[in-house]
Amino acid sequence: MLAFWLKWLAGVYLAAALETSLAPGWTAGYVAPDPFAMLGLVCLLVHPEARGVWSLALSGLAADCISATHPGVGMACFVAGGFVMLALCTRWPTTSVVGQAGLVTIGAWIIAGSMAACAAWLDPPGLAWSTLALRSIGVGLSTGVVSIPAFAVFRWREATRPMIGRRAKSLI
Repeated sequence: MLAFWLKWLAGVYLAAALETSLAPGWTAGYVAPDPFAMLGLVCLLVHPEARGVWSLALSGLAADCISATHPGVGMACFVAGGFVMLALCTRWPTTSVVGQAGLVTIGAWIIAGSMAACAAWLDPPGLAWSTLALRSIGVGLSTGVVSIPAFAVFRWREATRPMIGRRAKSLI
């Protein structure tokens, strides 16, 4: 359990570095992938139990800490997007990398859209709602595409990991 949280903490550090100092390098127009959403949603899909939900919520809190929005909005939007994604897991094929990336796309789109809606509601409007919706869709799509290598690495690790559990017990 401690190894999971240490890996998650390293992921938060990497996401913060990508979000703050390397953001101009991977931004297309005003749309860029959300590394915190990708980290939280990938953790939630890999571990769909309590620690996955906690990692998603804490990823939202970390995103709140480095953003200029109101505190708590990001965390609430991350958890809402995660619960919608968990509800879709029952109806969506999660056995393939493309299916998992599709779920991350939908979750990131919900997170980005709800954060944009909260920012427009809490602050004076600066952009049209249609612009916010298009940017949210772009953030969701780019986050889903960027998550494909992460899922491929998880699949590769699962395939190369020695069999432990029922098969090993049956051999004894």
